[in-house]
Amino acid sequence: MNKEACVLQKLSEVTEGSVCTLVKWGNIPATEIRRLRDLGIMTRMPVTVSLVTNSGPIVIAVNDARVAVAHHIADEIMVLPKIVESGE
Repeated sequence: MNKEACVLQKLSEVTEGSVCTLVKWGNIPATEIRRLRDLGIMTRMPVTVSLVTNSGPIVIAVNDARVAVAHHIADEIMVLPKIVESGE
């Protein structure tokens, strides 16, 4: 089995500078999902985590924009971090 299949994490747990793919929304209200989509954030989309705080927003880079995601929302968003093999 591929290692990548087993490493889903909450967006709020990913380290700064990580590139990951948004996999699922989790238990987020439909209005909040709509807002995130309006900002260009979609599932299966790669994002880069720019800033992580203990209780404040998580800042992600999406395309050419940076978007702040409330910590309680980032706790629900599941991502698949990119695994960098040694030598890459």
